[in-house]
Amino acid sequence: MEIALLKLAGSTKTFYKGSSELHAGGLTWPKFKTVFRNRYKDVHTDQYHCMKLQTARQEKGEDPQKFADRCRELAGTIICEVEDPVAQRIHNENSERMLLACFVTGLTGIPGTQCCYANPQSMDQALKIALSVQEAERQEKISKSFYANLDGSVRIMSKSPNRKYSEDEKQRPRPTHVQPAAREISVIKLPVVLVNQ
Repeated sequence: MEIALLKLAGSTKTFYKGSSELHAGGLTWPKFKTVFRNRYKDVHTDQYHCMKLQTARQEKGEDPQKFADRCRELAGTIICEVEDPVAQRIHNENSERMLLACFVTGLTGIPGTQCCYANPQSMDQALKIALSVQEAERQEKISKSFYANLDGSVRIMSKSPNRKYSEDEKQRPRPTHVQPAAREISVIKLPVVLVNQ
């Protein structure tokens, strides 16, 4: 405990010096921790944290993994800590169910819709669904852009009737050494030679 007292600085040192409870005789480590935790705990109420979790929405461009981490952090603020292990397990299970429900309803776009349809039973299951749907969506966009670019380059090369040519291209004389494809085809007659074996 003496090491902790030596490490105090700034407002914590001022608080320690001004607290009569910490200078009373018989100060124990658990009591020291409790006094400091009560002094520096979050000033928001449990209702505030619960509302933040329930209204959490995935931000534009936010990865489902990052959204899940943000929801877990919010859920950690509403877990009650009690000494009874059975009651603590019940609190943890309720928090996990609330986290799952808020994560699934907070997901946006196709991953959120697919996650709702799948009705996951755990947070890991919901996250796997969201990540796989997001990856499939990303692959589909890449595929579409590839084929759109490929289709565009084929259209330019074939000089489709839909392509608009500039006046410059229309008036430019064709090179003499290149002839249209119809004129390039000519039949050359070769004599047939029979060879006896």
